Amino acid sequence: MASSTHLPPARFFEDGTALNRLLLEAPYMARCSDDKTATRVRPREYALRYPYMQVNRPGMVSWLVFDL
Repeated sequence: MASSTHLPPARFFEDGTALNRLLLEAPYMARCSDDKTATRVRPREYALRYPYMQVNRPGMVSWLVFDL
C-alpha cells in the first residue's frame, strides 16, 4: 500500500509553524483515508501518511484548512 510507506516531509515538523501546531492539536486517534470517506481510525503518526486526515477534535473546531 503506497500510503503506508509515504512519510511526510520534514517541514511538517518544524517548530513554530502553523502546520506543526495543527498536527500537535489533531486528535490522537484521527480519522483518515485515501478518499473523502475517512473511514479508518489510526494514531496521528500513521494518519499523517494519508491524503485525508481529521484535524479537529470531535465537538471542537480549531482549524479551517483550505486547499487553494
